[in-house]
Amino acid sequence: MRRFATDVLTARNIGLEFREMAIQPNLRLGAEIRRQIFLIFKEAINNIARHSGASNSLVEFGVAQECLVLRVADNGRGFDSAAGSQGNGLVNMRKRAVELGGVLAFETFPDHGTTVNLRVPLTYQHWWGPRIRT
Repeated sequence: MRRFATDVLTARNIGLEFREMAIQPNLRLGAEIRRQIFLIFKEAINNIARHSGASNSLVEFGVAQECLVLRVADNGRGFDSAAGSQGNGLVNMRKRAVELGGVLAFETFPDHGTTVNLRVPLTYQHWWGPRIRT
C-alpha cells in the first residue's frame, strides 16, 4: 500500500504521510478482504492524484476495536457530495465496503479536502489464523 501510494502521489508532487496504527503481528487476513481493501485504497489514492488538486495526503491503516481501519485524507479542493454526480469509483468503493460488512464514509467540502474512512469488523470470514484481541 505504501509503495503504491508513494509511486502514484510523488509522480503528481503530492506529499504523503503514511501512519500504521496498531497491527498485531499474528493478524493474517484472508485473500479476499486484502484484495477488496486494497482496491478501495487504490481508488482513494487515484482520486487524490487525478481530482483533488492536493499538495499533501495522509494514510492511516491498522486495527482498532477489532475493526480494520483505513483513513485516506487530502488537503485538496474536495467536492460537493450533495451534487449527486458520484462516479463509478465512489460507487464501487461503497459496494466493496458493504460486501465486507464494513462502513465507508466520505467527509468532504469544497476547498477543504476529502477524507475517506473505512471500518471493517474483523469477523471470522475475513481472516485466518489465531484470533486477535485489541
